[in-house]
Amino acid sequence: MSYVRMFALASVIGIAARPQEASTQTREEILRDLETKFTAAGPLSAELSFLRIAQDRTTEVRARGSVYLDLGDRLAFTRIRRIEGGKESDDRFVLLEAMVTHSWGGGGPAVREDFGAPMESLHELFRDIHARLGELLGAAEPYPSFKEFLASSNPRLVFSIYPSLNSSTEAEFQFAMGLGSERLVSWFEEVRAEPGGEYRIRKDLVEFDLSGGKQTIALDRKTGVVRWIDIALKSGERRVLAVTDITSAPVRPKVTLPDRFSPPQGGVIQVARTIGSLARTKWENLGIRLLRQVPAQDLKENRDKWSRFFIDLAEKQAQWTWKFVLDSQADFMVAKFRDEGSNLSTVETDLRDAARVLGETWKENESNFKKSLTDFIRELRSSWLSGLSKSKVGSPECRTELSRVFEAALKPEDERRLIPPYPDPVDAIRRALKRANTAK
Repeated sequence: MSYVRMFALASVIGIAARPQEASTQTREEILRDLETKFTAAGPLSAELSFLRIAQDRTTEVRARGSVYLDLGDRLAFTRIRRIEGGKESDDRFVLLEAMVTHSWGGGGPAVREDFGAPMESLHELFRDIHARLGELLGAAEPYPSFKEFLASSNPRLVFSIYPSLNSSTEAEFQFAMGLGSERLVSWFEEVRAEPGGEYRIRKDLVEFDLSGGKQTIALDRKTGVVRWIDIALKSGERRVLAVTDITSAPVRPKVTLPDRFSPPQGGVIQVARTIGSLARTKWENLGIRLLRQVPAQDLKENRDKWSRFFIDLAEKQAQWTWKFVLDSQADFMVAKFRDEGSNLSTVETDLRDAARVLGETWKENESNFKKSLTDFIRELRSSWLSGLSKSKVGSPECRTELSRVFEAALKPEDERRLIPPYPDPVDAIRRALKRANTAK
């Protein structure tokens, strides 16, 4: 980070520009040490600031708020107030639990997202895929039930800002929690994803430059908590998420939830954001098993068999995603009927009419859904191949052959053929009504 930007930050959030310090630790050793400190710190709270740094280096505070983190209890909470034209909005709250997210206030809708059902169905999908792999290998391997997975899983926290997909002049704050075999925190994973990046050690901070200087992540040396994330936008401006006033062992905030929530109007992008991390983890675990158990010679001699396996994997992932998107749309529609005063029992007696409305909504968004689904599968493919190239599991020859078979089976130009046919809207409405009645 340049001293100009650092002093701009210092003037707003009080972070002093300290001289660099030397260290005998490697970059990875520094990261592991910070991760250990963060894990040992327990519950934490801090203040947040969202800053705009213009091309002329003038700095503007766009929002302020606070965050509470207790990953031991799989719980996180934010309160954010936007600032526009010198006027502050009402607070917008987000409460993250292991499989449920609540967001409300700030003039926006009150939304509740429960990922338990999609997580379970995705888990069962990969149970079937691993069973199929066991048949191909002639060696079955125990696969945990969903209940066992939950009992042994660890939280995965996303807490960062990224350039907006819809605007070259804005950034988006992402705050989400998932579950996986290992505890992961986004600021450590983003740094680790670029092992050769430059870094600087200062008295209170370690700064990591990423993406060729387009991003800087600074971590607190005492707690391992992110202190700021600074990103460049295509417009030439920068956006900064700054974290100050870090407090250990704070009092847990008392959260009062609204009386009523609605589900989100989900699409493929929503799926990618909410359970994309879990899908990537499932693919990664499958890759590890393949590297451990499939000899390179088998991959060379039986390319058709393994190509068919990967095509089947991608098709099932696409079908699952397509069904989840339709279910999300159906949940939103049933909630809308309810909010407009309709009796859900009336909807049950006229499923065809409700399904017709859902079908019309789907057709209006179908082209966007198809593009987003293709992008989602492409991202999974890219992430999986990247993971193979960096993996230490298996022999180099096996990693090379596995990548070749996978790339040959799933060419980027063939991704659109993975799009499933239009799913049955009647069944989707019926499932949504069942979920709505169960949640009463």
